[in-house]
Amino acid sequence: MSRHEIEDKRIVYTQFFCFLVAFLITIIFPKTTHNFKAADSLVMTGTVLLAIKLARDGWEIAAAGFTLLAIAWGGYFIQHDISGESGKGILASSFYFFLPSMLMICFYQPFPWWVKLITLLSVIAPFIILVIESSGSDASQLRVWTGINFKFLHFTTLCWGTFFIYPFFLRKK
Repeated sequence: MSRHEIEDKRIVYTQFFCFLVAFLITIIFPKTTHNFKAADSLVMTGTVLLAIKLARDGWEIAAAGFTLLAIAWGGYFIQHDISGESGKGILASSFYFFLPSMLMICFYQPFPWWVKLITLLSVIAPFIILVIESSGSDASQLRVWTGINFKFLHFTTLCWGTFFIYPFFLRKK
């Protein structure tokens, strides 16, 4: 097995582990700043790993999308430290990174149509958050959509992670 194949395997397993643990943290553990920050850092790690893999495999636009997504998720990481209006503004502003990142990720042709659809649908909640924040609507709506946003984005990352790790289970030992 070549060095590239060994590293590729490590990347695929590590990104899946990151996305799975991040998803589980947000579902199982209490909603605290530290838990969210741990999940955020895992998602950023997983997306950077996929960016590396796709760039090495020649899918530069999708790799740039994953890189931009890591930057967008960095906004979530920061937002968990900042409360009040500033924090909500950071949360809402992440949409400006999410839209182009998800569009670029869809350039990865090996993704089946349903993974691309989930990827595109994942920008709806961040857009609604941006609209709610921009219009100064009810904070309870913002909390509901923020919860939907995080859960759906984690579901999306888990779909990507599963797509990349699944072929390793099909290979003969």
